[in-house]
Amino acid sequence: MVALTDRGDIVRGDSSGTVTIWRDGDLSSTPLTFASGGGQIFALQATNLNGRDLVFVGGQQTAGVWDITNEPRSLGDFGADTVVYSATWQAGTVLFGTLEGQVRRVDVTDAAAPSVLDPIQLGDEVAVTAVAATGHLVIAGGRAGVLDLYSWADGAHLGEEPVAGTVLSLSLSPNNGQVVAGTTSNVAGLWTIDADGLRDAVTWDLPASVNSVLHRGSTVLVAGSFTAVHEYGLDGSLRRQWPERTVSVSLAALDDAVVVGATEGVVTLWDTSADDVVFRYTEGRLFDVIPGSDSVLFGSNRGPRVFDRDAGGWRQLPLRTDETVELNAYYGLSDHGGTLVNQTRDGRLLTFHREADSFVEVDDIALPEALADLRVSPSGRYLALGIQGKVGYRLLHWGGETWEEIGTVDAWPGGAAFVGDSVFAAMGVNGQDFSVWSLGGAAEPTHLTQVDMLDDEVPVGFAGASGLLAVGDSAGEITVYSLRNPVEPEVRFVLHDARSSISQLSFSADTKRLLASTREGLCGPGTCPRTRRS
Repeated sequence: MVALTDRGDIVRGDSSGTVTIWRDGDLSSTPLTFASGGGQIFALQATNLNGRDLVFVGGQQTAGVWDITNEPRSLGDFGADTVVYSATWQAGTVLFGTLEGQVRRVDVTDAAAPSVLDPIQLGDEVAVTAVAATGHLVIAGGRAGVLDLYSWADGAHLGEEPVAGTVLSLSLSPNNGQVVAGTTSNVAGLWTIDADGLRDAVTWDLPASVNSVLHRGSTVLVAGSFTAVHEYGLDGSLRRQWPERTVSVSLAALDDAVVVGATEGVVTLWDTSADDVVFRYTEGRLFDVIPGSDSVLFGSNRGPRVFDRDAGGWRQLPLRTDETVELNAYYGLSDHGGTLVNQTRDGRLLTFHREADSFVEVDDIALPEALADLRVSPSGRYLALGIQGKVGYRLLHWGGETWEEIGTVDAWPGGAAFVGDSVFAAMGVNGQDFSVWSLGGAAEPTHLTQVDMLDDEVPVGFAGASGLLAVGDSAGEITVYSLRNPVEPEVRFVLHDARSSISQLSFSADTKRLLASTREGLCGPGTCPRTRRS
């Protein structure tokens, strides 16, 4: 479970009952930890009261309020006799739902003398799985098929709202005018709160159970067992989404960041300050993403779609070619975004150069062989082609009007990268090493060195940058080499966090970030988002 304080501290509660705090939201820093006094933590909620950062920690045999402004200090435990599954703050009062069907309330406005208020009872056999509260209304989930509404003043039952399944999570809008719920029946719902209860529901159908929801005022976040976080507008439209490796169990947010708590102890921090857009592609399958200066290529089995940054937004750049042309899934884009190469379904290789707001076809040559790989050098001067079932990469040079072949290197077309325009690296024929060639100044590529992989793993992902080569293997390890001296590559870093076969690697333009994706769909270490696992 995760929570965020007003000043940006990230707080995590885990299955051992330990609470971990990363000050200022820096997941790379050494965290502060303390024992909650109970077992597995199921509920974690932070608030700021009278200038103090408080966090409620609920779970097995604990329902404690802690002051974490400085060194963590307990203000009392109010649930050592139960199991807590849900919690929320309303002003200076914390409400938490128990295994026995109670919503307990504790007023901690006076931190030196917390006051236990009368509880609200849902039923003896109903675990309270979600709770939210305004100044006059308490909303509780736990009974199958309904949300229960209670009076804040006297705990009287005011009514119920039908829902699909059992509610697992609730979140109020900042003005208390709306509530969003997530359920076991793969549905999230948004209601308006008025004097008569809840009305005007907007619902979303999700692929699996909705374990956590968060109302951010103008948008709603939804996460759960479907390995993604979705952001919706209040009109029901999908705004953005972010991948998650495992099951998401909690959400927290500040103005420019979203924090996701997931199983296996993973905490992910997403920067939401960027003006993202959702690109829906219904014509085929999306395979990968290739950056190109201020543009980005989304590759599919029907060719590429290229988007360009435009006045803070994004626009699609058309490919100017014969309307009858059908492109396939072998494409490449130069780092400056000016050269795009793609094979057609009828066995031709098309080259496009960017002119203003589109890509114009400048070359069309026969290429009837089925490709296994296609790479364009950073400047667009060189092209590498791997043919399915054949040893070797064919290397070509742009002669001004068409591509001119300069040689074939002894490699297996299962992964390769250009490092600048003068060095090319590719998987070895035996699948357990890679080789490096020089392209500069010689009539043919010159073999410089061969590097064996650690533990005989297969090098399946390559990325090049200025003097750097990243190689990801089938076990999920990524090794970053310095190629300042390409004859003797030097290991700079070894990254172990991916834990699944690498499917794509890419350096950021400034080479300070390495982006990685895996076969299990994770956007991996060294990138945005920042992740922490223990």
